[in-house]
Amino acid sequence: MSYGHLRRMARTFATGTLVRVAWSLGDDAGTWIGEIVSAGGRSIDPICRYTHELCQLCGEWRARAEELELSLPHEGVRYFAADPVDRSPPASCACAPLDDAEDDLDDDDGNAAAPAAALDPFAQDRLRDALLGFRPAAEPAPPTAPRGGVGIGWYIHRGRPPHVHSLVWKQLAATTRAAHIRWLTIIKGMPSELRGAPLGSAIIDLVLRMASSRSWRWSTVSTSLSAAASALRSLPLYTNIVQPIDLRSDVAFAAASKRAQHLARVAAPPAPNNATLPAAVLVRVVTELRDAPARLLLQLLWAFAARAGDMRQVCGTDVLVSRSSSSAVAADAAVTFRFGKGAAFWGPYTVHAQV
Repeated sequence: MSYGHLRRMARTFATGTLVRVAWSLGDDAGTWIGEIVSAGGRSIDPICRYTHELCQLCGEWRARAEELELSLPHEGVRYFAADPVDRSPPASCACAPLDDAEDDLDDDDGNAAAPAAALDPFAQDRLRDALLGFRPAAEPAPPTAPRGGVGIGWYIHRGRPPHVHSLVWKQLAATTRAAHIRWLTIIKGMPSELRGAPLGSAIIDLVLRMASSRSWRWSTVSTSLSAAASALRSLPLYTNIVQPIDLRSDVAFAAASKRAQHLARVAAPPAPNNATLPAAVLVRVVTELRDAPARLLLQLLWAFAARAGDMRQVCGTDVLVSRSSSSAVAADAAVTFRFGKGAAFWGPYTVHAQV
């Protein structure tokens, strides 16, 4: 948004108008809501008192710790949007800063970390890092390499930015775009002690902190690392930055991702907590269903232990039916699943059953 356009628009705001402003200045950026406390004129810019800011972690609003009065526009600030709003939003942000997370590894007394190490699957590795003197912020990096604080000046668009073509935007699923925006927001809010570290090492430490506090499994850690890297490769699609960041060239990040993927494969799966459906209940439900396609789908889901979304994407060419040698009334069937959640992760797979 040009200064001239913003200045002409801002001078039309009356005293008491609430304005939502998206801005960046150097290494800082944000989205604020303020009230015009002094209207502008022909050659005078209005004064805006900012009272609310958008949390960079959860995307909810919170009251500013200190109200700030600035002219609109203010010298040196880059503006992306300045729109009037009807009312101040409720302060619904309940985020606890990542800086405040409990981390006993920095204590001089190593005994404090012992109870956490016994309960937290990530505590042992973090404890070893601490004993070896590992500090991400102290790692050397080339001057041109991105650091953990690279996202401070980002402006993250919540919807399709005006510079991104709709054909490009629709290439990714809405859930993928939401995951990218979520991880870019998390990286933008990188804890202060990690902002001087190489970006790859900072993200590794950040993900492990989140894993420790949220009791993640290694499969979630692996997915999170991949999602963060994918979001950075698509950085120009969501922010004011024109160059993507490719972490595949970061040796530390690539090694950590590979290790997390390995541990996700060999880790014992969680105990199933699914309630079983008795055969008598299935028969009753099938009998009560009046829609024939729905009855058939339910019977196939039961026979092949499949997800409804996966079964509905099966093609006729992927179904093989043969006469059963063990039953006169049943047939042997084999269904190859090529689409759906399971096939997306592990590739096509075949399930055999009698129907």
